[in-house]
Amino acid sequence: MRRAMLAVLSAAAGTSLLVGLKAHFTAPTVPAAQAGTNPAAGDKSTEPAAPGKSGAPSSGAPPAAGGNNGGGNNAGGGAQAQTIDGTKVNTPYGPVVVTIKVSGGKITDIDAVVPSTGESATISPPAAAKLKAQALQRQNAKLDTVSGATYTSDAYKKSLQAAIDQIKRG
Repeated sequence: MRRAMLAVLSAAAGTSLLVGLKAHFTAPTVPAAQAGTNPAAGDKSTEPAAPGKSGAPSSGAPPAAGGNNGGGNNAGGGAQAQTIDGTKVNTPYGPVVVTIKVSGGKITDIDAVVPSTGESATISPPAAAKLKAQALQRQNAKLDTVSGATYTSDAYKKSLQAAIDQIKRG
């Protein structure tokens, strides 16, 4: 009888401890200068990187050199490198923000802030590397979702598309 009671109390104490630790978890924040948005906003929607900018997805890649698609960013002789932040996209595990570097009308590099605490520390960074490789090859946001990292993949694609859209708007 005593062993059974001890086992039940031990299980209850262990469960309470785990629930208590989970309740104190706080999601990482992205500095406003890095994300281009207000990190205090906690909804799960896409937020624009700058006032008046829309995160609405569109198709395609950044404009090619020569200023077609109305972008005008690359008109003239030399291609000027640009760094553009995508929108901050919140996931249940933390925000995702993609920053692209564009030169000569092509995406030349991609940096991403992805959730990196808890289980996300082992899932999100490798997923971001796979998504980066796809995006650099395809030059657009039409990427395959990484298995096991659906939230990160979806948020990455939305943020990347928002950055591409900013280039198109000029």
